[in-house]
Amino acid sequence: TRRGICRAASVCLFVGCWIWVWLIYSGAFFQIVDDYGIQTMSRVYYYQIVVDSTSFSPFFPGLGLNAVSNMLTSTYAYLGVGGVHSDVLKYYAEIGFVGFLAWTWFYLLSLPRLIERRFGDKAAYGFYLVNIFAFIVYFTDNIDIYLGSQLLYVAIPFVYAMTKSDGSNESSGVA
Repeated sequence: TRRGICRAASVCLFVGCWIWVWLIYSGAFFQIVDDYGIQTMSRVYYYQIVVDSTSFSPFFPGLGLNAVSNMLTSTYAYLGVGGVHSDVLKYYAEIGFVGFLAWTWFYLLSLPRLIERRFGDKAAYGFYLVNIFAFIVYFTDNIDIYLGSQLLYVAIPFVYAMTKSDGSNESSGVA
């Protein structure tokens, strides 16, 4: 069913976020890129800066919000980049191991179910679609800083929630 596919995709993305971070911190990502000659448009340099400044450990508390961008625009300003080009890696570095676990759990596993229970299948489906797309892009870009993407991220599921499941534009009575 559509619901099952969306839930499975969310679980895969949850696990994928952790595998992505582990691959980067273990060095396996850099080895794969090197072995296959993958062009990362300098992302490997940005990722390495983050890895060198943090650690992959349950005890890693995080650098603090916006720390990665501040680091890249001050200490490493010569690179001419303002973001690490991986919101997944950035969030891990900024909010730490436990914070990252809470963030990925909430957005990928908990919030979709909450929306489904409160607003119904249609709103949950809208959220799943936007959420899955956003998290796929989060792996290799920094889109969380853009107002447009964040506005759509929030607006699309709530438009679904505010309309009846029969497709009419009448309010569903949700306040």
